[in-house]
Amino acid sequence: MNGISYTYSVVRYLHDPATGETLNVGVVLWAPLVRYLAARFEHRYERLSNTFVDFNGEHYKRSLRQFETARDLAPTLLPLAETPTTVAGFIALIWPDEGLSFVSGPVLAGITDDPAQALSEIFDRMVASQYTAHRTERRDDEEVCTVYKAPLVR
Repeated sequence: MNGISYTYSVVRYLHDPATGETLNVGVVLWAPLVRYLAARFEHRYERLSNTFVDFNGEHYKRSLRQFETARDLAPTLLPLAETPTTVAGFIALIWPDEGLSFVSGPVLAGITDDPAQALSEIFDRMVASQYTAHRTERRDDEEVCTVYKAPLVR
């Protein structure tokens, strides 16, 4: 087990810079040894709209699409002569405007045998776990049938 070192940063939504309140919405991970750069974002925004007054869901989705387009351009950044050593360098290249509603957290690091798996685990821990799991209630045939039988009995 050799292990591949990586750095990552949690991307946070900042609704109002004056309050400083943020919620985690994504993760960007960079493993320089294998030249693996990837990001994952949460597209559901129910938690954001329940937390922040005047949250604009359409603007949020549009911004995420722009970020993902920039992220998809990352392979063109990898041949750079001076490849960033940490994920912060790539974030600065992809999202240079720090006045956005999206901010990156501190640079954290780890070691893994599978950077894609590490990204998935970090995303699940830092982002997805913060959303409530929706449990779908299922009705059996008898319960469904009683809904339609009641008007017929009358």
